[in-house]
Amino acid sequence: MNKIKIGLLLFLFIGLPLTKTIAQEELRPPEPPRAAQYEYLYDISKEKEKEYLNKLDKDLKADLQEMKKFDKEKYYELLMETQYSNFRVMHLDAEEKEIYDRQNKISNLEIKTEVLAFKYQQAKAADKANIKSELKNKLGELFELREKDRQYQIAQLEKELEELKVSMDYRKKNKDLVISRRMQELLGEDKYLDWD
Repeated sequence: MNKIKIGLLLFLFIGLPLTKTIAQEELRPPEPPRAAQYEYLYDISKEKEKEYLNKLDKDLKADLQEMKKFDKEKYYELLMETQYSNFRVMHLDAEEKEIYDRQNKISNLEIKTEVLAFKYQQAKAADKANIKSELKNKLGELFELREKDRQYQIAQLEKELEELKVSMDYRKKNKDLVISRRMQELLGEDKYLDWD
């Protein structure tokens, strides 16, 4: 009798959770077929894919279509990246336009270097030297653009730091006024001081 009770308890503690896990696994929806997996991952229809490809220059378009034959996941990843770089923004001032153009060039060069690396891996031994040379040139261009971007970021951080220093000096000189205003806010005494 005790053996039956122990067996029943073992089944309840081990068997039931195990059968529940197995049952849950059977209820999972099937994964999309391998061929459609990347379209699903990047949520792109055939029409959108065609539209995106038509926005590209013919060399990049041909390279990407060649890549699709060998590595669909990389193809869709790069195709989507091209769309971010082709996104148009209206009403930019001169500085913003310069930054935007530089970012576009960086993005496009990143894609081109990825494509060249892919082409190198697929190329015959005789063609590899030319592709490697072209890749080195593109990486040199990319390096220069990225350094310009870093210089701009440093200048912006220095400007922000200078503004923080000025603000800190002003606040130190007007400590009592800042404290008084905050105290009025906290105590609700400033409700009649609003502009409106």
